[in-house]
Amino acid sequence: MSDTFLLAVFISNDAPSSSINICGADEKLINYFLTNCYNLPVTCITYNILKMFAIRCYNCENLDEVVTLWYRSWTHTFPNLNHPQPFKEWKSRLQNEYAPSDVWVATTKERIVGFLVAKDGVISQIFVDVDIQRSGVGTTLLNQAKKIYPDGLKLTTLEQNVNARQFYEKHGFVPGLRGINPINEQSNIEYCWNP
Repeated sequence: MSDTFLLAVFISNDAPSSSINICGADEKLINYFLTNCYNLPVTCITYNILKMFAIRCYNCENLDEVVTLWYRSWTHTFPNLNHPQPFKEWKSRLQNEYAPSDVWVATTKERIVGFLVAKDGVISQIFVDVDIQRSGVGTTLLNQAKKIYPDGLKLTTLEQNVNARQFYEKHGFVPGLRGINPINEQSNIEYCWNP
C-alpha cells in the first residue's frame, strides 16, 4: 500500500479551502498540477509549512515517539500546570489503556507530527506536535475520527484549553457537560459532534 499525502490548498477570491490527495508528488509537479490541470489561482500551499503528511495506523514501534510528542504538546499547552503523572506513566498509559488499532498517527517522511486515540465514538486523545500546530494536521486527524465514527463523536478537554475548545467548535463539536478530569483534577468540558 502506498502512502497518500494530504496537501491543503487555499484558493483566492474568498472561495472555501479544499484539499486534494496527491501520491508522492514533488513541489514542481504539485504547482503544475494545480495551476495547469485545475486552473486554480493558488495563493498559498501548506506544504511550505507542514511539508506533506500521511495518516496511518499506529504500531508499537512508535511508542517512544508518540509519548514524547504527547508529553511535549501537553506541557507546552499547560506550562503552569504540573501534571501528576511522570513521563514513564504516560508511556504505560499508551501501552496499557489503548489498543494499537484505536491509535492513528500523522507522519511526514521524517517523523510523527500528531496522533489520535478513538474508540467506540470517543476521542480519548488528539495531539499535534507544537512545531506544526495550525497547519491542518489536527483537522485531518479529527476528520479521520469522523470517518471511523460517522454517527457521532464525544471528547473531553480541559476547560482552560481555549485553543482546543475553539478548534472543536470550529469543526462542529458542541460543548456540553462540565466535570473534573480524574487524572489531573482540573475542570473539563465534554464536546459532542453529531452529523
